[in-house]
Amino acid sequence: MFDQIKNDERVIGKSRDGRFAVTMNGNQDILEVYVPPAELVKIEVEQGIKEAINDARTKIESLLRNKMMNLSQ
Repeated sequence: MFDQIKNDERVIGKSRDGRFAVTMNGNQDILEVYVPPAELVKIEVEQGIKEAINDARTKIESLLRNKMMNLSQ
């Protein structure tokens, strides 16, 4: 049951400036990556993607923790 929940859940994590985004499932697999169509230097791209992944991981962990608490009640 929990494996199915992890497969079904999706979150979108964004960089602090909102220009980069990743979609992550409950297994913490990256499903999509969005990089803005602009002239960027390598360090901006690296930082933006890292921030988006960290944001998505935080969101999916919180979502799954809440779902598990609700299932156990």
